[in-house]
Amino acid sequence: MKFGRPDYDGRIVDTAHKIPDDEPVFLLRAKDKFAPALLLQWAMNLRLNGGDPNLAANAEAHAQVMIEWQKIHGSNMPDYVSNPQVKESLKSEILNRLKDINSIKPAILNDLLSQLYGPGDYIYYFVVSDLRPESKLKDFDMITIDDMNITEYDKNHYVSDYKLILFDFQGRKRILINNIQ
Repeated sequence: MKFGRPDYDGRIVDTAHKIPDDEPVFLLRAKDKFAPALLLQWAMNLRLNGGDPNLAANAEAHAQVMIEWQKIHGSNMPDYVSNPQVKESLKSEILNRLKDINSIKPAILNDLLSQLYGPGDYIYYFVVSDLRPESKLKDFDMITIDDMNITEYDKNHYVSDYKLILFDFQGRKRILINNIQ
């Protein structure tokens, strides 16, 4: 199998040897926010072109499994850093900077995250006004994402779209969610 990503070569193997070594393949993971839609599109094209309806139904069912997985685990933009050492170096730098979260510059941190994951906004800040009324009296160190005055849908949206979710109170920051992988 020939992958479009060199970091997949040798890690994902066809033990039954049904796919020739030189055949290009493409892997979609559930954590890829676009994977379920692409799989559903593939199934629709299969049906429209007279393909096996059972195969299409299987693909649609698998897309639904991916959607359910994303609701629990979140999803993100596909990431691609061609050099694994560069990727690990960026992750290490980001995680080291997070150790002193209160002095971190959000723009610099977001720039590092963009280098790792591609262009985008990866940090979301919650503030006191975002807290549920009963949570406003809680100690700063006890605040979690569950204290935020947001719907379950929004919570899943924030968790899947942002790499870091922070609570900011008078210049003190607390990491609520860290999705850096």
